[in-house]
Amino acid sequence: MKKILISLSLIVAVGAIVVGATGAFFSDTETSVGNTFTAGDIDLKIDNESYAIDYNIPGFNNPVGDFVASSHTSWELKDLTVEKFFDFIDLKPGDYGEDTISIHVGSNDAWVCAAAQITEDSDVTYTEPEIDDDPTVNEADPEGMDGELDSELNFAFWVDDGDNVLETCGDQTNGECFDETVFLEGTLEEMGQQGQIALADSQNSILGGNEPIPGDTTFYIAKAWCFGDLTLNPLDQDGETTEGPLDRGDAQNPATGVRCDGANVDNAAQTDRVVGDLQFYAEQSRNNGQFLCAVDWTPDFTPVQPAPQEEVGADILAYVIPDEQTECDVIVNVGGGASSTTIAGGLALAVQNETVCVADGTYNETVDIEIVGLSLLSLTGASSTATINGGVIIDAPGVTVSGFKVIPGNTEGTTAGFYLKEPADNATISFNEIDASGVADARGVVNVIGTDLSGVLIDNNHIHGPGATGTGIYTNPHTGMWTISNNDIDNFLAGIGQWNGANVLNNEFEHTIAGSEAIGVDNAWVANGGVVNFNNFLNDMKLNTYTPVFAGPINAENNFFSTSAATQVVETGTTVDTVPETLVQYPHQ
Repeated sequence: MKKILISLSLIVAVGAIVVGATGAFFSDTETSVGNTFTAGDIDLKIDNESYAIDYNIPGFNNPVGDFVASSHTSWELKDLTVEKFFDFIDLKPGDYGEDTISIHVGSNDAWVCAAAQITEDSDVTYTEPEIDDDPTVNEADPEGMDGELDSELNFAFWVDDGDNVLETCGDQTNGECFDETVFLEGTLEEMGQQGQIALADSQNSILGGNEPIPGDTTFYIAKAWCFGDLTLNPLDQDGETTEGPLDRGDAQNPATGVRCDGANVDNAAQTDRVVGDLQFYAEQSRNNGQFLCAVDWTPDFTPVQPAPQEEVGADILAYVIPDEQTECDVIVNVGGGASSTTIAGGLALAVQNETVCVADGTYNETVDIEIVGLSLLSLTGASSTATINGGVIIDAPGVTVSGFKVIPGNTEGTTAGFYLKEPADNATISFNEIDASGVADARGVVNVIGTDLSGVLIDNNHIHGPGATGTGIYTNPHTGMWTISNNDIDNFLAGIGQWNGANVLNNEFEHTIAGSEAIGVDNAWVANGGVVNFNNFLNDMKLNTYTPVFAGPINAENNFFSTSAATQVVETGTTVDTVPETLVQYPHQ
C-alpha cells in the first residue's frame, strides 16, 4: 500500500510540472470495484437410498423374498427431522438390507461425527419358543431393556462410490480404483455401546489419516444390515455410480457385496423390538486442527418435535351463529314473528350480497337461490339447526349456505341435497349436515352436466348416504377447480364421483360397503390439476381412475388407507402416487 501511495504522489508531481508547459493536465484513474468477502458454509444435509428384503410395511405390496428399493426408508437431500434409516417390522432370520447415505457438508471441508443410541430394547411379549431359548426371560417386565434382537442384527459400514455395492479393486492396476474398505462392523448392540463415532476428525478419518470430509462434494457411506451372520463378499470395482445393487443383480440375487445367513438365529429374538436414534455432526476443519469427536462434541438426542399432525373430517360445531342485529338483512322463522315464514319468501325480500338468516324449524321446500353473493345462514347451527327438507338449488355466483340440516329433494329432476347450476361459481357450502340416509340414489352435492364451475368450496359438512346407492359429491365433466375439505362422507356407493379439477384435503371417507369407491378420478381432473392429500380412506375404500389415458400422475400422497393402497387404487393407464402413506389414520378434528 505504501508503494501505491508513493507512486500516486510522483504522478501528481509530474503532472504539475507538465501543466506549466502545456496548459493541460495528464491524468490516470485506477478503480477497483465489487470488493467482496463471502463466507463459506457448514450446512449438513443427508439423503438415503435404501434397499431391503422381505420386509412388511402396511401399504407395501411386495412378494416375499424379493430385494427391492424401499421408498419407506429413502428420502431426498434434506435436514433430518423424522426420517428413518430403519423402520421394518416382521423381521425373519436371514432378512437383510443395504443403504447408501450421501452426506453434504456445505462449501467448507469439515470434520464429521456420528452417534447412535438405543432407546428401546424390548422383548415386547413372550412366545413359548422364545421362553425356551431365552435364559434371561423376565415375564414380569416384558418392556424392559432385555431384548435379544439388537444382538442378532449385524452391521457393516464402508465408504462407497454411490452405487450401493461393496466393491474392491482386486487385481486392477487402475490408479483411480479404490477399495471400499469396511471401517465399522458389529451388532446393533455394539453400535449403541460405542456411542460417538469419528467419521473424520484430527486423529482418525474413514478417508485415511486425518483427512476431513471435502466440501462441495457428495460423500457416500454405505451400510448393510443382517438379521443373522453378515459376511463380506465384495465385488470387483466397476468404477460406476449406478442406481443400486439391482443394476448388477436382480431381486433374487442382488449384488450388494455382502451376504446374510440367518441359520444360527434362534427363537430368543421372537417378538422383540429395538428402537434407536442416529445423529450426525459437522464442524469446519480449517483453523480447527485439533478437533476430536469424542472431546469436542456432545450428542444431543432431544427429540425433534414433528409438525402438528393433520386433523380430518368435519367440525360442524365450529359454525359461528350470525348476530341477528348486525349481520342479518332478512329473518326467516317458520313459527312466525319474522320477515317471512318460508325461506323462499325471505329470498324474495333480499337483494345482491345480503344475508338471509333462518331460525330453527323444518322448512318443507326446495330452496332456489338466484341472488348474486347471497348468504343463507342458520341461526342455530349444528346442535339444533334449521332443516331444509327438499334440497337447495344454487343458481348464482358467490352464494354461501351454512349451518343447516339439508334433506335431498327433487332438484330439477335430480335427487340432491345441493344442486349447482351455471353460473354458481365461488359457491360455499359449509357446516351443513346433508342427510340422504333415507333417500334412495341421492347425491349430497351435484352440479349440472356440462357446466364449468370453478372456485366451489365444500368444507366442514357431514354428508350421509343411503347405503348401497348414491354419491356424496358428484362433480360432472367440464368442471373447474373445486376445494373439497374437512368433510365426513359416509355410507354412499361412491364418496366423490367423476370430479374434475379439485383439491381433496382432510376428509374422512367411510362406507358400510367394504370396497366401495371413495373417489373416482378422470382425465379432466389431471389436466386441471388438484391433489388428494391428508384423507382417511376407511372400510377398504378405493380410489379409482376411470379413463384410459391421463395427462399426468395423480398426487395422492399423505393419505391413510385402512388396507394396502396397492389393493385400494384401481389404475387405468396412469400413475397414482400414494407415497408416503400415513400408517395410522389421522385424528378426527
